[in-house]
Formats: sequence, structure tokens, C-alpha cells
Amino acid sequence: MTPRFPRNLSIPVTNYLTGVTYSLHRVDEVVETDEILAEMVAIGNETLVYSWLFDEMLDGKPYQTKNARDFFEMGINGWRSSKMFVFLLLTKDGHPAACIDIKSADLGRAEIGYLASHRHRGVMTNTVVALSELAKEAGYKMLYGRVRKRNRESLGVLLRAGFSRNEQESAECETYDYFELKFS
Repeated sequence: MTPRFPRNLSIPVTNYLTGVTYSLHRVDEVVETDEILAEMVAIGNETLVYSWLFDEMLDGKPYQTKNARDFFEMGINGWRSSKMFVFLLLTKDGHPAACIDIKSADLGRAEIGYLASHRHRGVMTNTVVALSELAKEAGYKMLYGRVRKRNRESLGVLLRAGFSRNEQESAECETYDYFELKFS
């Protein structure tokens, strides 16, 4: 059985710091323009995003347009194969502010991942909540997230979104703390 996500999503997400409303969209329904790619490159090179996610993966080289194109291709292919589900959080003008994904179609337990631009602080917790509600409706029973042990901002996102720390998995791993959200 695979998750059942609707098409043509535009889920409102409010920035809890500013009150500004954004919208969550499937990446396979977002037009990949040069402007959006350039904005994704800028986000990928922001100090915190880059240090937590891309520094090691890219061997210290900058996040580039090719990486942003690969992100779109991965996301679109994930939707086509029903194996991975990538979403973009867009401003009211259609500019990327954050992205979030469900990394598998395993309805019993699937990992989420996310990143947000520092220019849009205050969006990620509500984005995780919106994705969690969508995942529950799609048939998922549990979501989990991994957070590097020193990444207090991301840890706070998951806790505020209702996830609980998995003490056993966290104790067994030197790099990550694990958090999960079970749906009844």
C-alpha cells in the first residue's frame, strides 16, 4: 500500500513570528525556473543550512545550480515512483522559503527531513505540523526525524511539532537524536 497524497496542494502555513502566510506545495507541481533555482542555491549556501546539510556532502564546495536541479529531479522522480515525497514552502509571491520531505512510502514508519532559509525564521514548526497532518491523512502511522545532537533549532522544531524523543535510538547513535510522532 502506498500513501495517498492529493494533487494540486496549496496548504497554508503561518509564520509564527511574523503572521505571514506561506503555502506548501508538492515539488512536482512547482515550475522549476531560473529564479527559483537561484533562490534554492542561495538557501543551500546560507551558513547554517550549508554547515548542517551540505558541507560534508559537497566536500566544502558551494551549493550550486546543478545541486538545485538535482534536488528538483530527485523530488519529481520520488513522486513519479511513489517512493519519496518532497514539498516546497513558497511565499505568497512563489519564492522558496523552505523544503520538507517524507523519505519513503513505508506507511508504518517514515523519516522526514527539512530545511528553511534564515530569512524565513518561524516557518518550520508549522510546516512540520502541516506535513504531519497531510501524512496522517495519506495513511502514515508514524513519522520520525533525525537531528544532529548539537542542532538545537531543529530539535526545537520537532518538539514544538509534537514529536517525542526516542530515547533508545538516540542513546545508540553518537551523531543524531531521534524523534517520532505516532498517529492514533
